[in-house]
Order: sequence, then C-alpha cells, then structure tokens
Amino acid sequence: MKKFLLFSIILLLSSLTLLAVPNHPSVIKELLENGKRDYQDLIQQGELDSPSRLERVPYQVGDTQSFWKWNLSVMPPTNVLAPATCRAVGDHCYLFVADSEWNVHMDQTDVDSIMTYLEEKTLRDTVYGAIEMDTLHFGQIPDVHDNDPKLIVFYSALQNFNGSSFDGYFSVYNQMTDAQAQMYNQRSNECEMIYMTCHPLDPSAHIRISVLSHELQHLIHWGADNDEETWVDEGVAEYAMHLFGMPDPITDFNHTPDNSLTSWDQHFSDYVQTYLFMEYLAENFGGPSIMHDIVQEQQNSITGIQQVLIDRGYMIPVQAVFSNWTVANFTNDYQEIDLPEFDCSYVHNSLPGSNSSTVEAWSCNYIKPVSDSDILFTFTANQNLDIVIIKKMLDGTYATEQGIINSQTGSILVANPDSVDFIVFDVVNTNDSQVSYSYTLAEEIADEQRNFNVYSYQSNNYTQISATKRASGMHCNVFVEDNIWLNSVDQTDADLLRRVFEDSTSADPQAGIYDIDTALFGVPSDIDANGKVNILVYDIDNTEINGYFSPMDLMDTPNSNHMELLYIDDNPHQSGVNSSYCFSTLTHEFQHLIHHNHDNDEETWVNEGLSALAQDVSGWISTGWMMAYLIDPDNNLTQWDAGADYPQTFMFMRYLYEHYNQDGRIIEHLVNAQDNGIDGVNSALTASGYQQPVSAVEVYNSWLIANYVNDADFENGRYSYETYPVASSMYRLSHTGEYNTYPVNNYSGTVKNWGVDYIEFTNLDNDLKVMFFDTPASSDHHIQFIRFENDTPIEVLYFEPDDSGITEIEVSSHIPGNDSTMCNKIVMVISETSDGTDDTAYSFSAELIALSVDNDVPKKTKNRLKAYPNPFNPEVNISFSMEKDGHAQIEIYNLKGQHVKTLYSDNAVKGNHEIQWNGKDDNNNSVSSGVYFVRMKTVDTTLNHKITLLK
Repeated sequence: MKKFLLFSIILLLSSLTLLAVPNHPSVIKELLENGKRDYQDLIQQGELDSPSRLERVPYQVGDTQSFWKWNLSVMPPTNVLAPATCRAVGDHCYLFVADSEWNVHMDQTDVDSIMTYLEEKTLRDTVYGAIEMDTLHFGQIPDVHDNDPKLIVFYSALQNFNGSSFDGYFSVYNQMTDAQAQMYNQRSNECEMIYMTCHPLDPSAHIRISVLSHELQHLIHWGADNDEETWVDEGVAEYAMHLFGMPDPITDFNHTPDNSLTSWDQHFSDYVQTYLFMEYLAENFGGPSIMHDIVQEQQNSITGIQQVLIDRGYMIPVQAVFSNWTVANFTNDYQEIDLPEFDCSYVHNSLPGSNSSTVEAWSCNYIKPVSDSDILFTFTANQNLDIVIIKKMLDGTYATEQGIINSQTGSILVANPDSVDFIVFDVVNTNDSQVSYSYTLAEEIADEQRNFNVYSYQSNNYTQISATKRASGMHCNVFVEDNIWLNSVDQTDADLLRRVFEDSTSADPQAGIYDIDTALFGVPSDIDANGKVNILVYDIDNTEINGYFSPMDLMDTPNSNHMELLYIDDNPHQSGVNSSYCFSTLTHEFQHLIHHNHDNDEETWVNEGLSALAQDVSGWISTGWMMAYLIDPDNNLTQWDAGADYPQTFMFMRYLYEHYNQDGRIIEHLVNAQDNGIDGVNSALTASGYQQPVSAVEVYNSWLIANYVNDADFENGRYSYETYPVASSMYRLSHTGEYNTYPVNNYSGTVKNWGVDYIEFTNLDNDLKVMFFDTPASSDHHIQFIRFENDTPIEVLYFEPDDSGITEIEVSSHIPGNDSTMCNKIVMVISETSDGTDDTAYSFSAELIALSVDNDVPKKTKNRLKAYPNPFNPEVNISFSMEKDGHAQIEIYNLKGQHVKTLYSDNAVKGNHEIQWNGKDDNNNSVSSGVYFVRMKTVDTTLNHKITLLK
C-alpha cells in the first residue's frame, strides 16, 4: 500500500497496477502479468481491431451506474458488481462513489477536495489539476469504448488483506469489451477509469491524489505504447507523483543499490530506483518533457530510452547515462530532490583486501576501501564492466574520475591525497544479465626501491642494479636506476614516461601507449598480479640498443625479474629519455610483451613487423626508415636478418592492417594465431572471415603491387597505403632490370624466397610477348604485370607459370578503347613464395609483336581463362579453354574472398567454352560495383582472373 504509516511493497506491474501486501506478492504479480498477457493475446488474434463504440450519454451528478471491480479481501481477487452514483462532474472527469460507502466512509467534503486537485491545482502547481498535469506531460487519455474523453474515477472500499490496504489501480480489462474480458475470467466496464479507495484509507489525503496521478499515467502509457516494459512504465508513473508534489519516499533503494533497473520484482526499491532514473533523465536531458517522449516512443526498455535521447539530439550512449546516474545517486547530485546516503556494497577497513561477487544487470556495486595511501584496484569479470572512481573530499564535495570503460579486466591506481576523505569504486554493469567478478585492493607504496637483474652487453652476462619507483599510474610503474637519478633522468622525465604510456601519444593526445597497443594487439600477462607493466630506465651499455623486452622475466629461470618488464636506455640515440627514440622503443617493446602472452614462439619477422606497426599507430615512425628496403626490395620477408627487414615487415603489416581488416580484428587474430609466420597470416585471414582465393600469398602479391604504384585512385585503392609515401618522389622501389630496346634475349636472374624483382619495359611501340622460364621442381613463382598510361597504372594482370617451366605471356601495350595510344611502360613483377631461405633461378626473353585477338589479357599455354568486356556492365563474357577433357568449376569471389556465384560446375570437353555472368549472386541479388575474381578450378589447375563491375 502507499501509506507512510505502514511499510509496504508496491505492486505496479505491466498495465495493471495496485498497491498490495508484502506477504502475497506472487498472487498479485501473476494477476497483473496476466492482464498484459491477455491483452497482447487479443492483439495477436486480431480481436481488438474494431472496438465497440457505446455512444454513452455524458453523466450528470446524480446518475447511477454499476461498475465491475475487484474484491481485494481475497487472493486471487474476485470480480464483484458495485452500484455507484456520480457525485461530481468536472472538465476532465466524472467522480463516482460506491453507494455502500456514501456518507459512511466518503462524503461531499471529500468529493469537493478531491475534485479541486483533479481539476484545478496540484501541490506543485496552481495552474492545472492532476488530470491535465498528466495529459500535458505524458499524452492524451485513450478513448476506446465509451466515446467520452472524460476519465471515470471510481471510489469504493478496496478492502484490505492480512492487515494491509490498497490505494488504487488501473485495470487493462476495461480496455477490452466485457465479452473479451470474460474469456479470461474477468469483467470490463468498457470505459477509461481509475479505481481508488475510500476505505480503510482516507480518500482525500494528498497521497491518494498523488497515487491517482500515478495510475492515470499507466492508462495514458497503455494508450500510447501498450507493451512497454514494466520498469519504464512504473518509473514514469512515479515521476507523475513527483510532478503532483508528493512522490514516494526515497528509501530501501539506497540500502540495496545492487538492484537491477530493468528487472521488476515489485519491491519498493524498484519504485524508488525507477523514479530516480526518470528524475535524472528529466534534470539532465531537457526537462520533464522527456517523459512525454518516453511514453510515446514505440521502442521499449533501454532501446526506447536510447532512441528518445537520440531524437532529442543527445548522442550519448544510454550506458554512459546509466553510469553517470549511479554516480549521481551516491553523490546526491540532483537539483530537485535530496537523497539519503547510499550504502556501500562492500567496505574494506584494512588493505590488502579482495572479494568475489556479482553485480546485477543494469545496476552497480559501491566498494569502499579505508586507507590513507594511494590505492590499486584490480578486477576480472566474466563480462565487460565500467569502473568509476568517486572521491569524497574533506570539504564535503565530490570528485569523479573515469577509471575503466567496457572491459573484463583492468587495474586502476588512484591517488589519495590529504584532501580526500574517502574513495569509492563504482562497479557498473550495463549488460542485460548478472556479471560475476573478483577484485583486489592494495595500498601502493611510494618510492619503492628494489634490485633488478639486467643484461650487460659488454661483459655478456647478467648484473644487478638498484632502482627506485619514481612514477606510477593505472597501467605502469616507472623505475629509474639509482646511479643515474638526477643525472641523465629526473622527475620530469619519469612523469613524462608515465604520461606517454598511460595518457597521451603523438598519434592520439587522449590515448596512451597502453590503450593503443592493447586495443590493437591484446592484453599483456600479469604474473606479478599488480595489473601493471613495469618500465626500467637504466644505462644500457650498448649505444645501438634503445631498449628491449626479455621473455625470461616472465619465466621461473635464473636472472628473471618475475614481472612484466620493459627496459629503456636513459639516453637512446644520444637524445635523452624525452625523445621519440624512447617513446617508439617503448611502444615497440610493449607489443613484444603482449605478443609473448598470446603466442610465445612466433616467428621473428611477424613479431618485429607488428612491433613496428605499434610504433606507427602510436605516431612514432619515420618514413625515411623504409629506404633500406626500397633500394633492394628482393629481400626475404620471412627470414630475419635485421636491417632492411624492419621496414619490409612493417610495410607488409601496415598493408595487411589497412586492406584485410574487415572485422576490425585482423591484427588481434594474427597475435592470437598459434600457427606462426605465413601459416599464422593465413589463420588470421580465416578468423577475420576471408575465404580462398584470399590467402597470405594473395596478400603478399597485392602488397608488392601497392609498393610499386601506391595509387588510391586505382582499383578502388586496393594497391595503396592510407598515408605512407612509398612509390612517390624519392621513395620509389629500385628496378632489377630496365629495358627499352628489343628483343631481350635470355635474361637470367634469381629471386629470393618471399622476395621480388621488378622488371621495367618502356619504349613500347607494339605489344609485349614474354617467354618465362623457371624450374618447376624447386620454385613457386608468381608473375604479375602492371600496365601504365602516362605513368598512371591502368591494369594489373596476374597468373601462375606453367608446370612445364616454359610460359608464354602476351600483354597488350595498347590502351583499351584507343588503339593508337600505347602504354608508356609495363612492369613485370616476379615473386617467389616457397619456404626456406634459398634464391630461385628464372630467365626470360621479351619481344614486341602485334597481337591479333584478345590482346588485353595475358595468354598462357594449357588451360586459359579470359573475360570481356572488362570493366563490364551489366554482363561479362567469361571464356575458358580446356587442354583436355575433365571437370571444371567456374566461380565468382569478391575482394574479401567471399563466395558470390557458381557459374559452372560440370565435366567439360577439351577446347574453348564461354559463359556469362550478369552481376548477380547465388540468391539472384545484384552485387555492387567493384572488383571481383573469376576462379577456374580443374583437376590440376587453378586460375584466377580479375574483373571490374561498373554501374
């Protein structure tokens, strides 16, 4: 019941609401849920499409009417018919009183008082009464049956049950016809009405009118959105009481903050919680009018709240709103209401401390450690949580700090200066289910001194140095060797290192190295259980080494420091700690530490390429660095010898990151792949959703073209980098050979495994014919041609050499559509993707000839695959030739390696064949413009041909 003198649980569920006794909640809850369920059942059956229209004559004072009501003295309630008389008529309502109660428990004085508040004023406003207040703030009262816009308010004795009484209720059954209601063993008065008590509770008490406002909101909300979730409906109804001027008392919820906002359990804390949330929305997102938007919004629950915020111009996620609201509750940050103090879920009077707990869906836990020291909070959870830091200052004010957003694990180091009274960690769950988590609390020791085992490059053995912690943060401790303190490194340097690792990088002033590297590569290990990475600055006795990571520190071996540790030289490249050399080394080595946690036997070239990528995304890499590779591109990608390998592996990883990241996680997949090297790249592509023909080999060969042309306007940017200047100005790849006179006779060369040669042909006054010779038993050569018009790429042609070792290739030098214009150059790109470290031999001859037919595609001996016109719209002719009888399968794939269409799958006789593709997939849906691959697969050959659809 809503009565301040008695403790009660309010039952306001779905579209039926009333106040009920605490010892029979299940009976009432079931009844109320049935009302909503029954109404939705009628909707599904189509029974509500044409409601009855009664054409009722407006009531006058003295008119009589019998109304169906519940007898609430028994559970479940029964339906009884109660004769009543109209005792007042206003602009917005009729007021009926049961005849049995007139001048017994209710009289004309009560009626006059009630009508004043219904029609003329509220406790907060003298302009309009409670009914008009609700319609102005929430919407119009529905008029389903009686063709009368006025509300019927019916007062009767609602009885009591087990000593507790009921204020009033709204019944959804009145929105059905009586025949429909009887289908569910209920009765309907076929009108819009609210039931209110006149016994044993005082009918004209202010709290009764406030409850009536609450119940009227349910009727209005039902008319606007009849399947809204209970917590939203009840929260807005509670806000109606606030608008009237007599809200429910704020109690219970402040003692049980771990109460799910979105789960309605009919506890009084549910009412208070939903009221506070609606009040917070009104105060912070445009005022009371937001309630009207919530009532009218057809999407429900959290989704509906989010849509209302968006429609009102607030782009903040509702999860952030909820998180901020949990802080407002603890800090009493409201304008119109004053909250009691909120209890903490857990209080730790001494540290260290730990606990395992749960936090309900859309709720929070407040955790309070008692300490005068800086506090380290570390947690792990089975779903993502937010952690907010609340500080109560000695002057009574509050300060908040955002700790961790949307993570299953993390640690927060919180400064605890003398001006702070206490600290609370607000653990916020915005998931739709309960989350289990565990946490530890520890006091952080300032100026901690300890010994470290470090490697001496001069003596080739380990030595021990003493270092002191000079800075610490949420994710790191910075130790500085004692011998260099205030000589080469001071407090400003230590603070800067912490800030770069924690807070700000060249690429993003709002994100530190930790945030950037963990987002891209994954999280590090935590063997020392402090939730942080330790950084040791000392004098490394080798001027060529800026820093390093040692996996031994994560193992139980001699000289291990038994922690996550990064070593940084105090004067890298003679530039000091405050330099890009230091910061780039820090992000580079941190990737190695992360990678070791996920795949501790990765091949060096992959690991180093990713560490260079870490430098790039953090903003600390030099474009001039790649020159060592560009001057000699025939360098084995997969064999690590340092030098040019650094820029080469970086450029490959950068290209992979830019062009094969369809799920946003290609690098994370690569770090987590237990296959290593090239096999790891293939595993990462598969994990990202790519299918054949996309593979590491395909990526590699496309990358080789990108390094040469780097043109964002060519082939939809497939052969380009976003910002890297390779192939421009001084950053051009060196040619292995350049030819401008013909014929070229028996050129012999070698290409490294996973290396490349670029052969340039210019002065082309006719078409180009190349005879390519390789050794089939020991090679996996690939040949690509890039055709240029005025130094602008216009086409890339790709195929595999024939197994015979002799491959005849014909490439047109004519510009498509203009036979009088010739390519100014054609570049042959020869690559090799065999395993191992050997060079493989090849040779070729080249001459200029006149091609007679199909001169815009490369020709091969044996099986052939061609397409014309190319580009095409709307159809393309695909011709293929079979050297011998056998099964052939012709398929279309997109650039992501996803299957689009099977065009042909059958036995084919020797000779030429032709089929068409109309630009539709297997489901007969038209595909978008772009580049596609035609793949021909036979028993002993797989050919790929690139085509472009233009619309």
